[in-house]
Amino acid sequence: MNMGSDVQSPARLRPFALAYSFIFAFLVLMFYSCVMTLSGVRGFVGGESSWSKAQKQAAGCLERFAVTGDESEMACYTRQSRIMHSGRLARLELAKRDPDMDSAYAYLVGADAHPDDVAAMAMVVRRMAWHPVLRNVMHTWAEADLEVASMDSLATQLTGLVRAGARHYDPTAHALLLDVRATDARLTVLENRFSQEVSGAARYIRNWILAGFALAALLLFSLAMFVSSRWIVAWRHAHRVSTDRAARMRAVAGAAAAVGGTNAVEELDVVLRAAIGKVIEGDMFTFGVYDAATHSFGFLAGLADGAIVPPVTVSAAGTPSERFLTDRSSILTHRSTDPEGFGSYQHGGPRRSESVIRSAMHSGSKLLGMIAIHSYTPHLYTDDDVEVIETL
Repeated sequence: MNMGSDVQSPARLRPFALAYSFIFAFLVLMFYSCVMTLSGVRGFVGGESSWSKAQKQAAGCLERFAVTGDESEMACYTRQSRIMHSGRLARLELAKRDPDMDSAYAYLVGADAHPDDVAAMAMVVRRMAWHPVLRNVMHTWAEADLEVASMDSLATQLTGLVRAGARHYDPTAHALLLDVRATDARLTVLENRFSQEVSGAARYIRNWILAGFALAALLLFSLAMFVSSRWIVAWRHAHRVSTDRAARMRAVAGAAAAVGGTNAVEELDVVLRAAIGKVIEGDMFTFGVYDAATHSFGFLAGLADGAIVPPVTVSAAGTPSERFLTDRSSILTHRSTDPEGFGSYQHGGPRRSESVIRSAMHSGSKLLGMIAIHSYTPHLYTDDDVEVIETL
C-alpha cells in the first residue's frame, strides 16, 4: 500500500516539520527563559534577605558605636553599608542604556548575591524593567537607597560627635540616634514591601510560564491531530485504491482468459473492447494492426460520439506510436496539448481526445499492433490504468 503520493513525500512533510521545529524551538527558548527568570527572581529574594540583614546590622553597629565609642563597631557599620552601596551601584549600572555587565555582576556579588544568580538577576532587570510589576520593585529599591544615603549622612555626623568625646546621652548624639532608628524603621517597611513585590513578580511570571506551556501544548496537540487526520485520510484513500485495484485486476484476469481464446483480429477487438470497458472509463477504444511494409497502423471500425467510425489506416511516421518499434513502454498523455498527444484525434470524431493511453502488442521483437483508450476528460488516466492495459 503506497501513500508516497500523499503525506509521505518530503514536499508535503516540510510544513509539518517546520511547524514542529518552530514549536520545539519555542519550547526550548521558553524553558531557558523560564529557568533564567526564576533564577533571577530567586536571586532577588536571596539578595533582599542579605541586604536586610546587612541594614539591620549596620544600624545596630552604629548605635553600639554611639554608646561605647568602639571603633570596631564603626568598622562593622562600614562593612555592612558597603553591601548596601554595592546594591545601589548595581541598580544604577543596570539602569543605563548601555551598561557594563561585568561591573553590574561584580556589584551584585558585592551586594551578597550568589554568583550563580547574578547573570539571571541582571537579565530580569534589563528585559522586564518596562513591566509595571518590576517597575514597582525597582522603585522600592531606589527608595531604600535614598534611606541608606540618609543613614550614611547620620552616621557621618554621629561619628564626628563620638570621636570628639560625645556619647549617646549627649542631646545632639541622642537626636541623631533617634533619626537613625526612624530611618531603620522606614527601611524595614521598604524591605517588607520589596519582598512582597518580588513575590508578586514571581507569581506573575509563574502564571505566564504556565500559560506559555499550555499554549505550546495546545499547538503541539492541534498539529498532531491535524497530521494524524491527514494520515488517516491518506490511509483510507490508499486502502480504497488498493481495493479498487484488486477488483480491477480480477476483472482483467477474467478478460485475459477470454483474450487467450480468440482466433481472429476482429474477435480479439471485440473481446478487448469489452474487457477494457469493464475496468477503465473511456469515450473510445481503438485497435490497430501494424503493417511493416507500409509503416502504418490499420485501425478497425469503432464508435465515437454515437457515430460509427469506419476502418482507417494511419501512417506511423512522425507519430508518438512510432516509438513502439523500439520501445515497449506505453504512452500516457493527460492533455491534447502534450507533445505526445500528437495524432490523438478520435478517428471520425468531431473532438480531440484529452486523456489517452497507447500500448503496443509485440511478439518477441516484432511489433504486431497497438491498442488505445481515449477520453475527452483531461488527466483522467493514471499509471494504474496503464498497468491494466499492459496486463491485457
